[in-house]
Amino acid sequence: MEKQMKEGGILAIQKTGNVSFYTASRSEKYLLEKKLYNIRQLHESGLIEYIRIELSNPAIVLFGSYARGEDTEESDIDIYIETPSKNKAVLAKYEKQLKRKIQVFQHKNIKEITNLHLANNIINGLTLNNYIEVFT
Repeated sequence: MEKQMKEGGILAIQKTGNVSFYTASRSEKYLLEKKLYNIRQLHESGLIEYIRIELSNPAIVLFGSYARGEDTEESDIDIYIETPSKNKAVLAKYEKQLKRKIQVFQHKNIKEITNLHLANNIINGLTLNNYIEVFT
């Protein structure tokens, strides 16, 4: 199994004397698999469907380390929600299920975000529902 994981680009092994050190590989294949796994976790938890129903089919964008597949157990989940709805999603159930803090940025329009670094991260994130109109 060790050999298969190394050949598959999932596991990096560094030997020092008689000791082997194992780390997760950060290869493109690994990051793609991790991204897909993270997205699947969000869908299987019911979080995306809950937000979609609760907030009238908003644009939902996953961004940050969780979207890039670079997250650790301590990483939060960054989600941008674009909706005219004033309702706020109650996410404690999903935070417990996913074992992660969920950081939500909810706006009527992405143009309301004055932090350009944040806006760029959102625009370059993974759209999970609907879409964002950047240029109108």
